[in-house]
Amino acid sequence: HLAFHGIDAEGTSQIWLRDLDSLEARPITGTEGARLVDGGESRPFWSPDSRRIAFFVGTTLKKVPVGGGPAETICEAAGGDGSWSSRGEIIFDGSPQDPLLRVAAAGGIAKPEVTVDSLEGVRGVGWPEFLPGGTSFRQWVTQLKGFIGHLHMHDNDGSSDQHIGLGNLRGEVFGA
Repeated sequence: HLAFHGIDAEGTSQIWLRDLDSLEARPITGTEGARLVDGGESRPFWSPDSRRIAFFVGTTLKKVPVGGGPAETICEAAGGDGSWSSRGEIIFDGSPQDPLLRVAAAGGIAKPEVTVDSLEGVRGVGWPEFLPGGTSFRQWVTQLKGFIGHLHMHDNDGSSDQHIGLGNLRGEVFGA
């Protein structure tokens, strides 16, 4: 399946789903109001088993079953991009100066995971993504000088912040 943010003929913003072997897409009920963030789209993201999609509506992170059913609130927090681990955790960003936040996929209160202040010489963090296994994640950071982006990897227990490369584009990690 391919999930994407779209607006229907009546102007309703929501998440749409398309099977890869079809050209037709359908809106996912319960995702009405999926929002745009700071002039860009908030990006829906998949659960590890691909049965649910998480998305932002206003200042709320929600999840909805792909096969239909009501949307459930995960937490109150504005965000734009996230990742859902096989360990049942979600990490997401807001604006570049906001911290990366972590919350249980079952619901709860989002807590700061990585703050701009905790990384020397950094002015923004974003685009978090759990790596296969869910025990670490990578994020994109921007430095105080210049516009070159850097990728960093973090262990879930906070014991490691490792620079892994340069790049100004979002990438995805796929693992077996």
